[in-house]
Amino acid sequence: MAADKIEKVGGSLIQHGKLNDRVYIMKASGDHEKLLKEIESLCEENGYSKVFGKIPACASETYSKKGFECEAMIPGYFNSGEDLHFMSKFLDKDRKSRYEENDTTLEASNFNLEESRIRLPDEYTARSLKKEDLKSLAGLYSQVFQSYPFPITRKNFLEKAMGDGTLYVGVFEGEKIVSASSAEIDWENRAAELTDFATDPQHAGNNFAAYQIQFLEDVLRNEGFQTLYTIARAKSIPINRAFAKNGYEYSGTLVKNTHIAGNIEDMNVWHKKA
Repeated sequence: MAADKIEKVGGSLIQHGKLNDRVYIMKASGDHEKLLKEIESLCEENGYSKVFGKIPACASETYSKKGFECEAMIPGYFNSGEDLHFMSKFLDKDRKSRYEENDTTLEASNFNLEESRIRLPDEYTARSLKKEDLKSLAGLYSQVFQSYPFPITRKNFLEKAMGDGTLYVGVFEGEKIVSASSAEIDWENRAAELTDFATDPQHAGNNFAAYQIQFLEDVLRNEGFQTLYTIARAKSIPINRAFAKNGYEYSGTLVKNTHIAGNIEDMNVWHKKA
């Protein structure tokens, strides 16, 4: 299925398409009433079953009046100190039902935090990725993910993202990249989303996700970032555990939100101050 489109609507940025079967308000600004009218037309035209957005708290009442509900939040996300709300409107009742199989994830992630640094096994190294690494990175993502909400299996998409400021880190066995992740940057608010975690199944079980979280945190702190967060697969106990272990706080679940690994899945929001 074709990747969802990313488009500007006034001062806002949205993604929409049949892969995720939704409209995603990636950045909401300007005239919210006008934005909502545009989105309503898109949903009617394409039959989308969900609208999901990152909405500043000051505008949340406008969205609530249009049938949106807050599924998660990040306190003090904006430079002004204002909270960020993850707000959703379900246009199909089946889309609103959470998968029961995910209910054990938070319990499995709830344990005493360990403050120690993660070390890589001796046969592995890690570094920030460069443009010349992106072909190999796209290959890793193609190997790991049957589907993904953004076209990260395409080298040209990764190049554009890197050009726009996204940071990529990789773990290597010799010259071969075996695990990777990224930080998508919101320069204006000094916030970053840690995302795109993938590990070659043959190299699983080495705490690569937890290591890369700490690696990215070090880079971002040095650049003065204040807020870090992730939107993690609810059914993946290892990735939820990695963020819990590194001091992130759970703030909600986005129900049937994201097409990843072949299905539309629930996603958990975790956040912390850098």
